[in-house]
Amino acid sequence: MIKIGNKNYSEIKNFLMAIGLATVFIFAGCKDKIDSHTAQPGIGSINGIQVVIPAEYKFFPVQYKGDEIWINPPVRHAPGADVPIESFGLLLC
Repeated sequence: MIKIGNKNYSEIKNFLMAIGLATVFIFAGCKDKIDSHTAQPGIGSINGIQVVIPAEYKFFPVQYKGDEIWINPPVRHAPGADVPIESFGLLLC
């Protein structure tokens, strides 16, 4: 319990721990979806240089320039060596 002035901060600590546990459960439930996106290597180009991101290092799918990911249904480019990559996530362990 942390007291500063008249305030008790044990409730905040419990709240933050609950949020952390909820996050773990949410990501554990989404693991299958993340694994399905990372099954294929990321192929594209960054500033004209062709790159291949190995499937075991991809954390999120590769987003290519011009992809419309926020519309329903999302519009994505087919992967290719000359397709410019906008963003990607790496799994560092």
